[in-house]
Amino acid sequence: MARRTFLRRQAKYQAPPLAPEIIQQILSYLIALDPNCHDYYYSECVYKDLYSCLLVNRLWCRSTAPLLWRQPLTDNPYVRAKVLQVYYSCLDNNQKQQLQSQELELPFVDAPLPLFNYPSFLRFLDYDRLFRTMEALCKTMSRKCFHNILSAILQLISNNTSKVNGFRFIICRNNFWKPQDIELLRNDAVIQIMKRLRTVDIGGDIGHERQKYLLEYLAEYCTMLESIRVGGGPLKPETLTQFSYAISKSTTYPEENVISNLILSQTNLQSFEFRELKWTSRFIRHALIAVISAIGTRKSSLRHLRFHSVNFDQCCSWQPISACENLESIELIDCVGITTEMMRPLIRGRLEKLKKVVITPEDREVLTDDQKELWKWVDGINGGNGDVRKTGKRSRGLLRWRIDRVVGEKEKGNQ
Repeated sequence: MARRTFLRRQAKYQAPPLAPEIIQQILSYLIALDPNCHDYYYSECVYKDLYSCLLVNRLWCRSTAPLLWRQPLTDNPYVRAKVLQVYYSCLDNNQKQQLQSQELELPFVDAPLPLFNYPSFLRFLDYDRLFRTMEALCKTMSRKCFHNILSAILQLISNNTSKVNGFRFIICRNNFWKPQDIELLRNDAVIQIMKRLRTVDIGGDIGHERQKYLLEYLAEYCTMLESIRVGGGPLKPETLTQFSYAISKSTTYPEENVISNLILSQTNLQSFEFRELKWTSRFIRHALIAVISAIGTRKSSLRHLRFHSVNFDQCCSWQPISACENLESIELIDCVGITTEMMRPLIRGRLEKLKKVVITPEDREVLTDDQKELWKWVDGINGGNGDVRKTGKRSRGLLRWRIDRVVGEKEKGNQ
């Protein structure tokens, strides 16, 4: 009888619903645990999972929408066009009327205000996708009209959120971005966004004039960056020949100063990545020298340093980097031209907080005495942290942990 009464009461009892903030925190692990996701990109699998969560109930919808709209501009151009339609719907009537008066036919339709204030959820501004999607939608309009619509969207974002902390742009020779388009970013509202940025990712053709304008702009207005990623990209042989010829005619190398000036303008730079520069030229060597010297000035703030697909042939010594006393990790992924002489200041330096050094690919079959010195240092750093190298050999820290674990299990079994 007592058991029936207990079960009847349990059936009537309903646990209170979780707060939206807690549900959002739980759902955020869908993103955090996916290795293919990062600050400006969600994998297709994560997008599908989050869209499914939208349909559970109103509470879950309210918790999932901010996650989906942190960076809504996906790889799919049709999805990006729909996102811009939603942003256009969030404009007030005066702004819409002003835009309609300038152009007979806009690429958007009038729609009621959305359920949520979607611009307020934005955290990472993928300006490259925003710019290219808007340009595709406005291809039949004048450049002035295109600028006005894009400015209205940027103004909307600035007015509705103060939490945009990341910015991304890709500059290539095959897109239509022009130096005068940088004036779009000189709007007072957009400058306020730029001053609050913490992460910047600039890709495309290193040394190209278009990238130079953008890097100069960022160095002027973004002084609180914690993470900078600057990269190049694969070039066709004929394009590379023309580009190298143009660089060889230059004697001042202004672009190298632009990249280093972006580093020097930061007060709290913690992470820096340089990538996709395997092709060689005088410009690349000078740019690397300038970058390494600039990195050395961030001695108290820099924590993580990463070079991906970079050619270090005839590169200077890393003496400036040896002064970065708080450096925790160094990654040299698919790089060429790495020498012990280049790295010797780090080997003999006192980087007490350095816990991780990754150099790939690992070619240890035939090593000179200098190369043995380099790999001995790498193994010593990683051994203290218990890392496993990609060759499959266990580091001393991990081996010691496994021995202790086996001994502990045997002692427990004997008891």
